[in-house]
Amino acid sequence: MRSANLLKIAADAELLRQRAFVKRQARRGAFGAIAAVFAVAALALGELTGWQAVRLEVQPIPARLVGISKRTPLGEQRHG
Repeated sequence: MRSANLLKIAADAELLRQRAFVKRQARRGAFGAIAAVFAVAALALGELTGWQAVRLEVQPIPARLVGISKRTPLGEQRHG
């Protein structure tokens, strides 16, 4: 009888330990996901900051899409 009680107590203790382990792992996973979101946001902010710094130092390249507009730079209609 005593052995059965000890076995039940050991099984309950093991169940509690397993539940605590699962909770801890779930919490770690949630914090990891939140950390990943913050890491991506920090990388995006760094990228944006870098492009803004480059924009101030580098002159724009004059480029134009040719053939898309039917109007000339003076606003006159092209024929054809």
